Amino acid sequence: MKKGLIIGIIVVLILAVGGFFLFNNSNSFKKYEGSGEISDFQENVREDQFQKTSLDIPSCEGRKDLFTETPINFDDLWYIRPLGFIGEAPEHIYPTDHVYLYTYRTEEDAPIERAFYSPGDMWITEIIEDDMAKPVPNSKDYSLHFSPCKEVEGFFLHLSTVSDKLKLEIKPPYERCEDYEFGRFKGHTCTKKLSIKVSAGEQLGTMGKLFWQRPLDFSLSDYREKELDYANTSRWQKWQRYLVCPLDYFNADLKIQLKSLLGEREDRRTTNPICGEVNQDIKGTAQGTWFVKNSKSKFIRPELSLMHDFQNSTIGAMAIGFLETLEPAVYYFTPTNSGLVNRDFKDIKDENIYCFDNLLDQKSTDLHKKPSPISILVQLTSPTTLKVGENIEPNCGEGSWAFKSFEELER
Repeated sequence: MKKGLIIGIIVVLILAVGGFFLFNNSNSFKKYEGSGEISDFQENVREDQFQKTSLDIPSCEGRKDLFTETPINFDDLWYIRPLGFIGEAPEHIYPTDHVYLYTYRTEEDAPIERAFYSPGDMWITEIIEDDMAKPVPNSKDYSLHFSPCKEVEGFFLHLSTVSDKLKLEIKPPYERCEDYEFGRFKGHTCTKKLSIKVSAGEQLGTMGKLFWQRPLDFSLSDYREKELDYANTSRWQKWQRYLVCPLDYFNADLKIQLKSLLGEREDRRTTNPICGEVNQDIKGTAQGTWFVKNSKSKFIRPELSLMHDFQNSTIGAMAIGFLETLEPAVYYFTPTNSGLVNRDFKDIKDENIYCFDNLLDQKSTDLHKKPSPISILVQLTSPTTLKVGENIEPNCGEGSWAFKSFEELER
């Protein structure tokens, strides 16, 4: 995921349905046809890609130990960011659907290009080649969709190169080719559907050459598992409703080794589920993901998430994306279990106005959090609708709050 970029590409690759809004530097929106592997936001408008009815891929039956090799040499792995990351606003407003495999850099913090291997015997079902004009002219980025067996599918994003075996397959006719532009990123993508069998441990390319390719995005969906209980299931594509922790699909020894790296940098995650959570929705409360009200589209730009930090679940996190009245940011606070100030989102079930202050603000790709000069109001107007906006005062004080302006959202 284009960490700096936000990996947007992260997104399940490009794939997207045409015609939606992109955020530009002036905080306005630009409508355009097509899509690009640029952001988390595009991931949410992408069409279902995992349709293999014409591919002769065998059933998984009861197997879960589908991977026997690490996609990157284990000694090169620094840490694995869990599922459900939010940050780098406005791109990662909804919890990410993949883990990030971060590798060590040089002492000067420069990326290092490393070999990428197939983690198991599987079929490559789609390749996306991105010819990028910005921020690095004439650079390449690749994404691979794969399936180790009929009921399990996934993707890797942000490869620097692909093997000659795969490169030979990237040729017309394409499923589609599209131009995109998102913030600092601009390019042209082409998607090729195919069915190529690869073996465990086979080198499929490289990763890490450019700054946004340092983390390799790794996602997996298992249609044998129970569907995730989103507040509004219709908002999410089928593959998103069956997301699982990809590390659980390695053999026993590798699963233990890889899970020992889950966390952020040197700070390891200790909260269960240890691999993170994609879905934090709690129906009838303020907690979870929210969408622009009265949208006619099934999947739209990321608007708002009210949840807990992906790394430390005792910290509240308010992720704001493309709202008209609030700047994109992720605000952090210490939740309380009573009262109307900084209340834990899961406890907000009535129509009272709740105030949030003493916020720590994380904008863009800056990992450092700074005190915010504003306070924010949240009101659950029904079990499925909500108002959010800036308070007229910079702090919550003794109460008697009023919205300076607000947005209306829905499940």
